[in-house]
Amino acid sequence: MDFEIKLETNFRDWLMAVSREDIPHDLAAWSFELAEPYQITLVGSTYFDENDNDWACPDDDNFHPMAAAPDLSVLYGQNWEIVLETVIKIVRKLTVELPDLAVFRVPHIAAGFVDGDLVLIR
Repeated sequence: MDFEIKLETNFRDWLMAVSREDIPHDLAAWSFELAEPYQITLVGSTYFDENDNDWACPDDDNFHPMAAAPDLSVLYGQNWEIVLETVIKIVRKLTVELPDLAVFRVPHIAAGFVDGDLVLIR
């Protein structure tokens, strides 16, 4: 799909910009948080629990990158499941292609809608 290529490029640029920020060394996980109308934020957490999705809930210890998130308007009109699947596919691919990127130096990465369950990517 053409929109996936454009999104992948935008995600790559975004995550490279985030990697240039002063990312705390004590982050345990990143959460790629989706919302409707389709938009995304990235939240770093010092806490992670695979059995409790609340680890990704806002907390004073969370890190919010300053880099502007990619525009997801190309996904408007798509089913939410397609949107989530697309984001997971892109993030998974980038973790393999860019393993040394600072943003990927955390043990756990997840994605999901803010009002739903998270999918553990790593």
